[in-house]
Amino acid sequence: MAFDNSNKENEERTASDHIGQIFTSLVEDERALVSLIEEHTKQLNRFVGKHADFPTDPSPDDIQALAKSNDMFLNTVFMKQWLQVKKVEALLQIWETSLKEEDDIYHQEE
Repeated sequence: MAFDNSNKENEERTASDHIGQIFTSLVEDERALVSLIEEHTKQLNRFVGKHADFPTDPSPDDIQALAKSNDMFLNTVFMKQWLQVKKVEALLQIWETSLKEEDDIYHQEE
């Protein structure tokens, strides 16, 4: 994503424009997370096998290590998603405030 550092352009942008840019960044983060989850799923499928036949003949220790790794991965995903929700909630509050302020400014100019 390219950001323009031009002061003139930034002065012309509204708070809603900047918030939209942040939302776009959050969407890109979500897409990256989807890719990680898909890759993790492929890894689990290779380990377990198409018919749950464990083609690599893993030892109980291998299975336990995979379960622990999977647990850590899922906890990380859940924490990341929780943070994303908090970011969205905060942005929505900021957006509502900025819309009200922009509306107040507009009505003052009339």
